[in-house]
Amino acid sequence: MTPDLWNDLLNKAITVIRKSNPCRTIVIEPAEYANFEFLGKLDLPEDDRNIIVSFHYYSPHEFTHQGAEWMPEAKAWLGTRWVGTKEQKRAIIDAFVKSPNGAGKNNRPI
Repeated sequence: MTPDLWNDLLNKAITVIRKSNPCRTIVIEPAEYANFEFLGKLDLPEDDRNIIVSFHYYSPHEFTHQGAEWMPEAKAWLGTRWVGTKEQKRAIIDAFVKSPNGAGKNNRPI
């Protein structure tokens, strides 16, 4: 599902939910399987502050997807280890610091 289509359906759903549950916290994820990379494309209503954003973080890809049945190349990644080297940690910290969400665009808890 494209981010534009997801945002359209998502905002319609929020409107329906708010009619009967104006104070309920809603957990929302971005398009593309809730992928972290699509947080910046998530379009949330500015006046609804009772939303928590959730996402999936798939990096490093060869580690998180090792053995994934839907990816033929993933069998070659079996046994991939993430050992927490300075470089591995820096890559994740950099990704989150550069996140278009959090205290950024949507200013929501994650």
